[in-house]
Amino acid sequence: MALCILRPMALPIGSSAERVGKRPVRLRGLWRHPWIRAGCLYLAITLAMAVSFIDLSELASASFAGDGRLIIWTIAWSNHALLHGRPLFDANMFYPAPHALAYTEHMLGLGLLALPLTVAHANPVLVFSLLWLAAFWTNAMAAHLLAFRFTGRHLAAFAAGLVFAWSFFRMSHIGHLQLQWTAWMPLSMWLFERWHERPTWTRMLAATAVTLVQMLTSWYLAVIVAVLVPAWLLWLCVVKPPKQFGRWADHVAVAAALSAAVLVPLALPYLAVAREAPATNGPYYAADLAAYLGPPEDTWVGRFVERTFNVDCRWIWGEQTLFLGWIALLLAAIGAVSIGNAVVRNRGAARREAAIPLFFVLLVVFGFWLSLGPSTRFFAPFDVLAAIHGLSLFRAAARFGLLVVLGIAILSALPCSPSGGSSPRLSVRRRRRCRQCTADCKRFLPAPLSRFPIIASDRSGISAAIISCTRRRTGDQSSTGTAAANHRRTCQSSSASARFHRRSLPRWHGRWASTISSCTRIFSAHALRSKPREGAATSN
Repeated sequence: MALCILRPMALPIGSSAERVGKRPVRLRGLWRHPWIRAGCLYLAITLAMAVSFIDLSELASASFAGDGRLIIWTIAWSNHALLHGRPLFDANMFYPAPHALAYTEHMLGLGLLALPLTVAHANPVLVFSLLWLAAFWTNAMAAHLLAFRFTGRHLAAFAAGLVFAWSFFRMSHIGHLQLQWTAWMPLSMWLFERWHERPTWTRMLAATAVTLVQMLTSWYLAVIVAVLVPAWLLWLCVVKPPKQFGRWADHVAVAAALSAAVLVPLALPYLAVAREAPATNGPYYAADLAAYLGPPEDTWVGRFVERTFNVDCRWIWGEQTLFLGWIALLLAAIGAVSIGNAVVRNRGAARREAAIPLFFVLLVVFGFWLSLGPSTRFFAPFDVLAAIHGLSLFRAAARFGLLVVLGIAILSALPCSPSGGSSPRLSVRRRRRCRQCTADCKRFLPAPLSRFPIIASDRSGISAAIISCTRRRTGDQSSTGTAAANHRRTCQSSSASARFHRRSLPRWHGRWASTISSCTRIFSAHALRSKPREGAATSN
């Protein structure tokens, strides 16, 4: 079965692929694609977890009480205003007060997602329920995508998706749909990182659009994203300075101008009705260390702690219940140590690549510091944010724990990757370089040797060694030797790649290396015997 998946199926003689001279390609089913399988698995977990909170047979009639019903009305009103051209803030409540919607969040980002369902005449309660279910799935897939960017392994990224999508932060805000839709945060980080590698206007506009959708979902999330995205861009600029800083700065300036043009008109009504006074319930909604480490009382672990240590665990629905999970914390600690080890061991470009995930360690520390809220005993960054005009409305400092959840999720994926301890992001580039070298190897080698199945799955730089050995034996100094030398330099372009080759050569291909080297000498000697000498040809 494994051989059938890895190697293409043979076609009958005279087929179109053989007539053209190309290798036949076996089309695998969609269910074999790793992203499809990950999405289906996340969907199954979402439905299994949702059964404990909602009745799947009553999605169009039942809803959460309190803020859940306010959110249903808000989404329905924003869609009504968009479809009928009504002023967004002149909502049908608190008559005759103007700009009544400014007394709650507009949630325009959720309204844009719900707009197709509203056009299809869906029930507002059903729209809320479907968006609630989709939030967990999209959170998992977005964290999976960001973690896969740094690990190159779907199994490792799966750990990040689980931690980010089903942490106790979600349980604390089970009815707050706007705080459930946080998938745009890791997705924006992924898009900005790709833009930093190759700055183009298309990538910058895509990253800016995703960031704006997240900021339009909730003003709480807008403040969090306003802290996250600039810090991420600054870290990328410091760790890997852009080659064309002028172009990089122009893109950032245009993105900032577009964001301000969208957000400022929506923020003005809130500034007009806001009462600039100190938040009296800020300390009450602040987190502490026990909020992240202590399990809630309604869990198996919480009941065990209460019985064993005779302590009272916290309520599962409180703002201060941000339990991260002991396994996730352990994996994140191992991931942080592996990042530090990779930064210390590597040099040059490999060190810069290994230092990029170090941002998530700093994100956990700074997010925890912000979630502590205001303080009179030590400096608190939350006091700096609260001093900004309009941001004093950020009452629940514990919601900055979302940054801690995101950092722990990505860090927990690194130990699950085989390359977690040595510059994890290099693994994808290594495989691409080795695949390119393997393809050229099959072109340049003698025909009998190019049919060896080990060449098709080479991952360790044996291809470059075979090309070098063949060129020395045959004495070929033509363009073949030049191309081989170029690809040999590509495979050994960094010290990290060289170490990867040295580690994997004896570990995976020890026997094949000696076998192929012997076969290379045989075929090279055969080529020398069959090739007439230049002097003999001239004498004849």
